[in-house]
This record gives sequence, structure tokens and C-alpha cells, in this order.
Amino acid sequence: KTIKAVYTKNTYNITWDLTDGTTSDEGTWNAGVVASTSYTYGTGLTSLPTGVTGPNGRTFSHWTIGTETVTSISATETGDKTIKAVYTKNTYNITWDLTDGTTSDAGTWNAGIVASTSYTYGTGYTLPRGVTGPTGRTFSHWTIGTETVTSISATETGDKTIKAVYTKNTYDITWDLEDGNTGNMGSWSGAAGAATYTYGTGLATFPTNVTGPTGRAFDHWEIGGTTATSISATNTGAVTIKAVYKNITYTISYDLRDGNADSMGFWDNNNGGAGQASYEYGSEYPLPTNVIGPTGKLFDYWTIGEEVVTKITATDFGNKSVKAVYKNEEYTLTWDLEDGNSGKNGTW
Repeated sequence: KTIKAVYTKNTYNITWDLTDGTTSDEGTWNAGVVASTSYTYGTGLTSLPTGVTGPNGRTFSHWTIGTETVTSISATETGDKTIKAVYTKNTYNITWDLTDGTTSDAGTWNAGIVASTSYTYGTGYTLPRGVTGPTGRTFSHWTIGTETVTSISATETGDKTIKAVYTKNTYDITWDLEDGNTGNMGSWSGAAGAATYTYGTGLATFPTNVTGPTGRAFDHWEIGGTTATSISATNTGAVTIKAVYKNITYTISYDLRDGNADSMGFWDNNNGGAGQASYEYGSEYPLPTNVIGPTGKLFDYWTIGEEVVTKITATDFGNKSVKAVYKNEEYTLTWDLEDGNSGKNGTW
């Protein structure tokens, strides 16, 4: 008799390890995937399933047994097997939005700044700050949606649109109250003009509450020699605003009375008429002398207060009351010593 042994092919266990490396983050089988929990010697496992969804931020790559990458279990393999999933970290797109709010005004990257167009899960990304804002604005911070951010964390996933937020620049205003280059200064009457203005707002209207130097009245403002009444919302940079003044015109009143008496002198209308009713600061005005005095009087001179004057000087200012001063008129007395018409004269 020949007695023959008959063998059964061993079946070994398969353990699927879906964790990522040494972490507890675990992938999951996709719906419909049936992963065998065993294999049989002589048959093995022709193809290992790949229907695995990786943990957050990762994608299934391949299987390993120990340190060996595997796609199947050969028919000659023996022993229980632990088959471990290996994942790759996902890379996501970054879109940089450098526009200001909903406008088309865009900032620009500073020289030398390289802004990444992607980030990788598990690494994250620190956001650069080297942005020059659009005209009149300075870079402030980044947002993703409504959240202010300085980086993308290592646990973030998904494509990101990162938007720049800017602050509007504030610029200095210098109010130059000097009258030309004379050294004579005007002054504020009440509150001074604003010390700054902000891009996007400007300064809607300039104040006019300026008191000029002696004899001068505020007229208008100039920026760089051009008349200006406001700073536009799109203006940038520090601004010097210069006051421009004009001469003040004052009244002249003439008192032609003789002292405090009711007797009055009057203007000689045949010789120039009445004196002018006003004068302008900065211009000299000789006072007229064509005054005819009251009976028995001759015009002598003018006074302003107690001061004898002949003119209003270029540096005089203020309304003036000019008073005429008269002197007695002298007459000639002729003594006739003739005796009647006899031609015979008496003597003294």
C-alpha cells in the first residue's frame, strides 16, 4: 500500500492599517469597497484595493508591508499580514486678491517678494506682508472671507483666496498765514484749520476765519500758486496752503465845521470838489486843500485827533475822521487923509 498525504492550503489573516504614519489620523474605505481579511497560500491576493479616502488633507498613495511597497500578496506568501496605507499630503491653490475692497484699485508686490501660489497640508504657510498699497493707501492685513489672517495653519485644507485690506493714508496740512514774504502774519480767528486730511475724503472746504495783518484782509487760499478752496478726495501727500490777502479800504469823513461852531466851510467845487470818501491801505493819499472857510476864515490845515496831518500814509489803517482847522482872514485897511476932494492931505 502506498499511503499519500493530503494537505490543505493555509489561510492567513490580513490586518488593514489605515492610519497615517504614527498618527491616529485614519483614512476610510470608500463606499462599496470590500477589503478581504484573509488570503490563502497558493492563491494570494491578486490586487490590493485602492478605494481609500485619506484623512483630512491627505490622499491615499499606496500600501506597504513593513518597508516594502506592495500592490498584491503573491501566491507563495505565508503568514499573517499587516498592510499599511501610505498617504501624500494635499497641495491647495492660493489666489491673492490685491484689490482694495470692491474697487479695481490694486496694490503691488514689493520687489523681491515671492508670494506662493499654493500651500501643503501639514506645513501651512506664513503670509508675506510686502505689499505696496494703491494710491493713497497702505497695506494693513490679509483676510480669508471675513477673518483676519497672518498665516495658513498646518491643518488647513482647501483652495484659499486671500484678500488684501488697506488703510487710507493721512497727510499733513501746513497753513501758511504769512502775507507774501513780508514776515507779516495773519492769525486764526477762532479754531485753526485742520492739521491733516485723509485720502478718499480730502478736505471739502477750507476755512476763511483768518484775520489779516495790519491793513490787510484775507482774500483766498493758494496751493502752489493756484487758487484752491478744497483738497480733493484723490489728492495725496503733505500740502502747504498759503493765505493771500488784499488791502483793506477804509472810510474818510471830513468835518468842515469851524471848531465846534455851527459855521461850516465847504468844498470849492470849481477846484476839485469834495475829497475822496475812502482810502486803501498801502497807498498814500494827500489830503485836499480846496476848502473855502466860513465867513472871515481861511482853511489852514487838517487834524486827525490832535495830530496835524497833510496826508494819509501808505502804512495808515482804520477809518479816519479828518477835521478842518481855519485861521482868521486878514483884510487891508486904507487911510484916506485927503481933505474932501481938494487934493490937500492931512498928515499923521
